[in-house]
Amino acid sequence: MAARTPEPKKKASKKAAKTPKPKKKTAKKAARTPAAEAAVEETPEELRARNLEAFEKHMPQVHPFLVNHSPQSTLVYTEDGEPDVEFRGVRLYDGVGAFTYARKQLDTFWKNPSRLFFNLMDSKNLDSHAGLFGAKLMKRAMDDGFVFRKVPDSKDCYFMVIMGIGLAPHLKELIDETKCQHVIMFEPNMEFLYHSTFVFDWGELFEKFTGGRRDIHFWNELNNIHRLSYMEGDVRTRLFTIADWNPYGEFWFHDDKLAEEKGNVYIHRLTYHDTPEVISKR
Repeated sequence: MAARTPEPKKKASKKAAKTPKPKKKTAKKAARTPAAEAAVEETPEELRARNLEAFEKHMPQVHPFLVNHSPQSTLVYTEDGEPDVEFRGVRLYDGVGAFTYARKQLDTFWKNPSRLFFNLMDSKNLDSHAGLFGAKLMKRAMDDGFVFRKVPDSKDCYFMVIMGIGLAPHLKELIDETKCQHVIMFEPNMEFLYHSTFVFDWGELFEKFTGGRRDIHFWNELNNIHRLSYMEGDVRTRLFTIADWNPYGEFWFHDDKLAEEKGNVYIHRLTYHDTPEVISKR
């Protein structure tokens, strides 16, 4: 038998391996610290310039120090962008940054805040005149349904005393949460105050306390008050405004038709005819 010549094997066409397309990377935004957020809007130098203007306006006695001071410590930042103060290798906020450090302090403080408050009036501790007044005042309050607690049941306060400013990472929360009307701050190391002008908005804080904030606004002789003065006070009033005037003529209240705001305005007309018991005693 003749030997057959083997047929050549068909070459399998091999497709070139495609290089896998690189997957698109999803850009993940790192959580920004308050300092990083502020840095997006303005630089520390720009913030300091605004703060110096605010101190010159509201605390002119401190302004020269902030302008002329030569710091012995250094304002530094952590890898996460949080500010800190370093002096001879030691950092004020233990290297974790001002906001992280302050967050732990605030969490601890809110669990057991240091409060100073007054108990109910006790006529035994007052003289005869004050005791009689206090007793009647307490009775009237209780008859009207007021409830007096032994300790405060909210964060609200009128005065806030803050011992230590540092870079001021805790100020805003303390003031906002307590809704305090007056704040007293102590900082023995003015070096920290100097550095805080690069990272904390002092101008915003000053404006918060220099503006006319109130719960209830009383206006006497509203017809003698300029419209713009009334509007400025009214927008800064949280609950409501009370005003009185002698109705001998119309003024801007009538021009603006405020009396027509039935759901927002209550008008009570009262003259000496409505208070005969007061007149008779005179």
